[in-house]
Amino acid sequence: MKSLFTHHPRLNGETYWQHLKFAHALALQYAISSFFLVFHGIIPAFSIPEPFDMISTNRLLLRTLHKRNNII
Repeated sequence: MKSLFTHHPRLNGETYWQHLKFAHALALQYAISSFFLVFHGIIPAFSIPEPFDMISTNRLLLRTLHKRNNII
């Protein structure tokens, strides 16, 4: 049962808690971006703030993965 929580993080050179922090940080970024995208869909005149547009969000993901040496 323990390997259910530790196997994948260990493959990525992390502890369970480090992996949890990383996953939650990315999830929060995408959740905020999603909120702005839904709002923009309802009111197209509303512009999405640059830190939360999809280009910036995906750039953040790629930079983070590159730092972790997990990028393809």
